Amino acid sequence: MGLNWLALAFIAMILFSVSNLLLKILASSKELTELPFTKLISVGALAVAFIVITYLSFFRHIDLGSNLVKMVAAIVLLSLIAFASYFYALREGKVALVTAVVSLSTIVVAFLSVIFLKESYSEKEVLAIALATTSILVMIL
Repeated sequence: MGLNWLALAFIAMILFSVSNLLLKILASSKELTELPFTKLISVGALAVAFIVITYLSFFRHIDLGSNLVKMVAAIVLLSLIAFASYFYALREGKVALVTAVVSLSTIVVAFLSVIFLKESYSEKEVLAIALATTSILVMIL
C-alpha cells in the first residue's frame, strides 16, 4: 500500500520549504544579482521547450500541433514566468512572506476550479479559504 495523498502533500510541503530557503540563498548570491529577469525567462523557456518538443515529437510520436502540445507549452511558459517572478521576489522580500503570498495560488486555483471545472466547496471549505486568505493578508500588510 502506497502513501496517501495527505502524507505525500506533507512530504512535498517539507521539501518545498527547504527548497524555498535554498532558493532565497541562491537569489541573494552576488553571482546572480546581475542576472536580468528576461534572460532567465528566455534561457529557461528555450531549454524546457527544446526538451519537451523533443520528447513529445520523437519519443511519444505526438503531432506538434495537437492540443496536448499546446497545453504543455502553456504550462511550461506560465511556470517559467512564475518561477522567475518568484525568484526575483525572493531577492527583495523575506522568504516567509514571499512564500505566503505565493501560497495564495491555492485560493486562485479554488476560484478557477469553480469556474472552469464546475467544482464546488462546502461551507466549511469556503470558511477555511477565507480564513487562510485573511491570515496571509494580515501577515503581509
